[in-house]
Amino acid sequence: MTQQTINTGSGANTGTGDTLPVIVQKANANFGELYGALKLSINAQTGTAYTIAATDMPAPNYSGALTMNNAAANTVTVPAYATTPFPVGAQLQITQLGAGQTAVAAAAGVTIHTASSFTARVQYSTIVLTCIAQDVWVVGGNLT
Repeated sequence: MTQQTINTGSGANTGTGDTLPVIVQKANANFGELYGALKLSINAQTGTAYTIAATDMPAPNYSGALTMNNAAANTVTVPAYATTPFPVGAQLQITQLGAGQTAVAAAAGVTIHTASSFTARVQYSTIVLTCIAQDVWVVGGNLT
């Protein structure tokens, strides 16, 4: 949906603008679209290996959340742009829900930069992956 602009008319009390019910409908539609765009999708994973999919960071905001819930160590792989073309600015929050340590890995051709490591520190740690260029990501957050 495109933004719905409220017609304020040609002047005060001219009767040329939108009526109050139309103004409220347009405002509700605009806020509904914003709310939908800001809402994070959450993908709950229970396996030991997962490759990020386009549905994890859907348009239009290209952000989402992923939970990893496994007692064993598990790995989240960032796919190559050729496989899954995320735009610059795409961002994914990854939370280690289970006791198994969650690590981030790069598929062939992908570079991930970090200040410390590629693994979540402890259970309930949250880390964030941000795409800063094609096939280039930065990972930060509660890492070991």
